Amino acid sequence: MKQIKNSKYWGLVCEEIATNYLKRKGYCLVERNYLKKCGEIDIIVEKDGLIHFVEVKGVIHETNPNNVNRVTTRSFDCHRVEDNLSSRKLNRLKRTIGVYLSEKATTENWCLDAILIYLNPKNRSARAVFMPNILI
Repeated sequence: MKQIKNSKYWGLVCEEIATNYLKRKGYCLVERNYLKKCGEIDIIVEKDGLIHFVEVKGVIHETNPNNVNRVTTRSFDCHRVEDNLSSRKLNRLKRTIGVYLSEKATTENWCLDAILIYLNPKNRSARAVFMPNILI
């Protein structure tokens, strides 16, 4: 199957799916694509007085579920989200979260979550897997 769109397009699709998933679960959207020199936070939501910083990772399943391509950057062999959250990525997220908290002068509790979005463009389906409270 030829590539339908570029990876930036699929990344935006995954973020939209993740945002809608979180809203259905009762989270209130605060901000998307918070970008600073030190890094980016895909989605920031709030629920029950807790700020959730959410990293979105997407994978595309084509006709063969073993044929998986990473939507964000660089290819990978396994589609476990924790394998895509390298220590370098986590450190960038930690710095960016620190900048956000300082900028907003908030004292609210917070956590880092991840959502893995499995896309199947052929049958136009998606599945979200939520991973709460990632330690950094």
